[in-house]
Amino acid sequence: MGRRWPGGVDGTGYWEGVTFLLGGTLSEPPRFASVWACSRHKFLAPPAVVPARITFDNNSSPDATLVQVIACDRLGLLYDILQSITDAGLNIAQALIETDDDLAHDLIQETDSNGQKVLDARRLEQLRQGLEKALALQSTP
Repeated sequence: MGRRWPGGVDGTGYWEGVTFLLGGTLSEPPRFASVWACSRHKFLAPPAVVPARITFDNNSSPDATLVQVIACDRLGLLYDILQSITDAGLNIAQALIETDDDLAHDLIQETDSNGQKVLDARRLEQLRQGLEKALALQSTP
């Protein structure tokens, strides 16, 4: 018999559930329950108190474009930010991730597929739109 947890929850069943979900995300193809859990994290977040702010900087680093995202922290926020950058075909060279009083301050160094700064204003605007969409909370799943 498994270990008993406070409140009468059986430790074996709990760990079997955790193992099922974690194993499902790593399996090929991922299990439905794991995919469903990952795709629904935005719906669990409370409304943002502070609007998200996205800025680009091509002057501070000689090798990369800096993307700064300041947004209310929530489950899956970092995943959504990094996924938007990779979906835009950009590489992440380095990231500084901080959270202070439920506010995420993420500074990400990115390059294009050739390892260069992203200087094309249209491409940066497309990235901004992708990030804004990823940061937006949807009201229904």
